Amino acid sequence: GSNAEYMGGFPLQPAHKGASCFPIPAECDAEQALKSAYPNPVMLTGALVSGPDEFDAFMDNRQLPEYSEVTLYWNAGLVAAQAGLLDTLASLQAAQDWKALAHWYGAEQWVIDLMPETN
Repeated sequence: GSNAEYMGGFPLQPAHKGASCFPIPAECDAEQALKSAYPNPVMLTGALVSGPDEFDAFMDNRQLPEYSEVTLYWNAGLVAAQAGLLDTLASLQAAQDWKALAHWYGAEQWVIDLMPETN
């Protein structure tokens, strides 16, 4: 099997209390909502869920958490990786902005000497 996980948008029934209930001010019986056969009324865009089993089979059913569970420890790692990637991209963009500004003022060599890792 692939041991893959799925990201929000699919499945339609992740096992997540907040997504299984209609937004406030609607009343929500979480136990009843988690037993519903209908898609979640709130889409969990980008949330990581359990995913397929060892045979790559997947059942989109919030009552089967082995397929559709949303956990903090899976999503925390995903968010940390995304934050690190965004920080790296922002740093690279800032370095490019500095080079362009230095070129404009004729100080490009000074910036290259100051930040050799951006060459």
